[in-house]
Amino acid sequence: MGSVRKQVENWNRQLYPVTFQGFVERVEQPVAAELLALSKQAKFADIVWSGADACMDDVWGTMTVAQLQQMLEDGGEDLPRLCYVRVEPELLACKVRVAELIDTLESALTHKVFRFRLVLQEAYRIGSQELKKALRVCDMVGSDRIAFEDCLGGFRPAGVENFMLWLAPKALAYELSTEFIFYSANIDAHDNALRAIEHGCNYLQVSAHFFNRDRCALAIGSVLESYGDYQRFFDLALLEKYICLRLFGGDEAFVEQEALQVTPAPAAVPEKVQMTPAIKNDTPVSLCFEVSDNDWHVRLLLKRGSQSVDLGERVHHYILLLLVREYHEQAMKAWEEGEKVDPLLTGWVERELLHRMIGDNETQFNVKLCRAKKQLNDAAKNLGLDVFEPCAYRQGALRINFGHVEVLKGNSCEIVIENWQIAESEPDEQAMAA
Repeated sequence: MGSVRKQVENWNRQLYPVTFQGFVERVEQPVAAELLALSKQAKFADIVWSGADACMDDVWGTMTVAQLQQMLEDGGEDLPRLCYVRVEPELLACKVRVAELIDTLESALTHKVFRFRLVLQEAYRIGSQELKKALRVCDMVGSDRIAFEDCLGGFRPAGVENFMLWLAPKALAYELSTEFIFYSANIDAHDNALRAIEHGCNYLQVSAHFFNRDRCALAIGSVLESYGDYQRFFDLALLEKYICLRLFGGDEAFVEQEALQVTPAPAAVPEKVQMTPAIKNDTPVSLCFEVSDNDWHVRLLLKRGSQSVDLGERVHHYILLLLVREYHEQAMKAWEEGEKVDPLLTGWVERELLHRMIGDNETQFNVKLCRAKKQLNDAAKNLGLDVFEPCAYRQGALRINFGHVEVLKGNSCEIVIENWQIAESEPDEQAMAA
């Protein structure tokens, strides 16, 4: 029965086209060598550090053309061995500037063992003539890949499709692979990524997170859950381990100890549900719902360590409560059927179904959801967080984006979720007295 249900669920997901070759991890902060080794074991195609300095020989650096020229003027000793060179659209506007770009790249190639890939910034602004020049530059200096960055969110899904329909055959003629970088803060980033993959993009830069974070590349978790064959490119056990360790930050001793314990995923599925491990040195945010017996009153508290913010009773809290209950119900059903609960795939609810459950039309539902997000974001800032996104999104559906929840209904504990794991709730005092 369980396998049939899985198959039906997969009908709503896409399959990777044969043209797609894998994911490149984008690292916004330097990480320990042990973590980079785990990234490779998890099977990221490459690792890109967003800084210009050469942190390690097998990690790609990132710099602008101006930074590259300055390094060459300083003697070229600090050039990274592998580098993404970011090119502004204006540098492709005329023959003189294109010639200067070629001279700079060729000069870098003569200084040391140096491989590079062009990254066209604000790619949505680049016309077909500038694209042809960029392809020729790559061909002349021997680059194997060209990347396109959309940091300002200028692309829309239809625009990405048109872009790839023009680009894919020409890149193939030059024997160039293509790569895209979309940032999670942009509203269309997820749909843009899927459209790029569907129309021939070979690689996608992502951040090693389960859920999207502002100022980071699109989270790998938000992409994987859209595909029925999401295990194709990764050893998922090692990927999950790696993502969790990445969240530890600078605890090098812990990282070293954990890195030694990493082993390939066992063939058999464990009987016990295994969710995402707790993050020990990053105090998690938890939500506590206090619900009346008839569900008419929902009060919400946001907690982090010993601090808490009381958000009071609000109608819009009920949306989040329904999402928590849906995650709990789906996880429990999978557990009872002997299936492993995958946090990336659990708890999704279609938006249309959710606003029907609440009894609102789409406009009313969207207003309540926006109010819930704003109130939680404001409260999170009081707890020392820059941003808190309570929901994860995919096309036409959403789910909770927080792994620590407690729901108290009346005098009893209805739901306890600890780090995405369903915990047994403690019996209430009245029941014990009875």
